[in-house]
Amino acid sequence: MKKVLIVDDSHIVRHNLKKIIDSIEGIELYDEAEDYQSAIEKIVDETPDILILDINLGEQSGIDILYKIKSGLNSKPIVIMFTNYTDPIFRKAAKEAEYFFDKSADIEKLISTLKKLGGNGTVE
Repeated sequence: MKKVLIVDDSHIVRHNLKKIIDSIEGIELYDEAEDYQSAIEKIVDETPDILILDINLGEQSGIDILYKIKSGLNSKPIVIMFTNYTDPIFRKAAKEAEYFFDKSADIEKLISTLKKLGGNGTVE
């Protein structure tokens, strides 16, 4: 069973993502965070397998979390950037994420990817 951590400052988005995760076999919600500090603490405390990460988190961004994970933490979850900030500059900044999805257009891609990561197929 793959553990997922959702990091998004929107309660509504976290709620909707939890419902999606609950419906996918092989994936379970580990926890959720709404800001940088709580996300880093949860990543260090119990290493999630998958991180669904927004860019806009208030004072620090999801890109800051991505850099911290890729450069220094022992935990190396699969990172799925799931954001409304899809301009090329953000995609380039988040290039170390394994996946990058637009919240407004790529929900089916996110679901498909989570299903594959949960063991229901191979990720393309």
